Amino acid sequence: MTQEEVQQGLTVIKQILLAMGYTQRALARDWDCTPEKVSRATRGTEPTFTAKEVKAINKWLQEHFGKTWDDMPDSMISEEFVDFLQPAIESQQKSED
Repeated sequence: MTQEEVQQGLTVIKQILLAMGYTQRALARDWDCTPEKVSRATRGTEPTFTAKEVKAINKWLQEHFGKTWDDMPDSMISEEFVDFLQPAIESQQKSED
């Protein structure tokens, strides 16, 4: 999938789900938030994360991508391309072939 294809209609949350091959429930578990929060974000509602959740997300980003919350776009529902997710997205697509 090219950068342009990723950008078309995929929010940051959807890019993360695609990159990791995760379900919404699995992402919520890893981020220590509710599945409903992730679900709402995939449908276009900006999530409001607690400090505890932000810490969990930050740790998760560091473990999986060597990145932090500061490396993320300002909005989780934006369709901004998240470049550090691209290798993971490409890997997931190859494993599906």
